[in-house]
Amino acid sequence: MLDNRNLTFSHEKKAQAYYDATHRIFTFWGQDNGKKIRCAISEEALEDYYHKDERTLDEVFSKNHLAIEQEARRKYVANRLEKEDGSILITIRDLIPLP
Repeated sequence: MLDNRNLTFSHEKKAQAYYDATHRIFTFWGQDNGKKIRCAISEEALEDYYHKDERTLDEVFSKNHLAIEQEARRKYVANRLEKEDGSILITIRDLIPLP
């Protein structure tokens, strides 16, 4: 049995990426064979791993979107989805594994 999952991202739709202050995540969208997949990265991961400094979260996401999207793909193919809704959430633990 082959796994045909392929999470892709349209860079024309970057305007759909947004910061959700209530949940402290930056949300963006991927697609697999016409199905939209909600992806998000935690504020902590953007600030700590991607070195927010004086930039806004939007600037940090824009500068690092290719690496962030690759992490989302890795979690998607590994079937490490959120149980509630099948979305992908990237946290600092995904980027810096605990010893």
